Amino acid sequence: MNQKKQRTLAIFALAIALVATTIAYATLSTQLGITGSISKKGGKWDVKISDVTTLVKNNGEFTKTPSASGTSISFNANLNYEDDVVGVKFRIHNNGTIDAGLPDGKLVLNVNGSKVLTSSSEMGYQVLTDGVLCGLYTSDDDEAALKGWNMIDGRYMEELSVAQGAYSGYYYLRCKYVTQDTTNSTISVSLNLEYEQIS
Repeated sequence: MNQKKQRTLAIFALAIALVATTIAYATLSTQLGITGSISKKGGKWDVKISDVTTLVKNNGEFTKTPSASGTSISFNANLNYEDDVVGVKFRIHNNGTIDAGLPDGKLVLNVNGSKVLTSSSEMGYQVLTDGVLCGLYTSDDDEAALKGWNMIDGRYMEELSVAQGAYSGYYYLRCKYVTQDTTNSTISVSLNLEYEQIS
């Protein structure tokens, strides 16, 4: 055989080998795959005011007893003499499956339409209006309330968080007639607590 025929035969043999290798590789190739689906269950958001009771000292009196309706409480009361106290004791119940927190600035106490100082303030949530001291406190203690020892402020904001299925501690929205005068007046009080999901 001459060299030209040998070269042609060698090229032909290589071509056949290459085709055979490709076919062999293709027959050994396998495609693997995974598919699936995931169902996500949503949480339950259910944060409410709970266990509301009244607080009365001396000649303070309620003309409309505090009543809780899920997320709100309403009441009317009279303070007749110096040192009279009326208040509402309550706690928060997180009946949901999502942890709830009360971020700074989401607790707002209004007295006579004026927002009391923010929770980050050292003064906390109490204000003296027309001789009546109103505030939000962690206990019902006259001396502590007058000196601001137990009032809600930046120290207590973390404690206002409520884990899923849990209750907060008790809090006191209380008003005390500290300086009696000759003026009849009506003082409006409102408290808003805007709970949010803790991420």
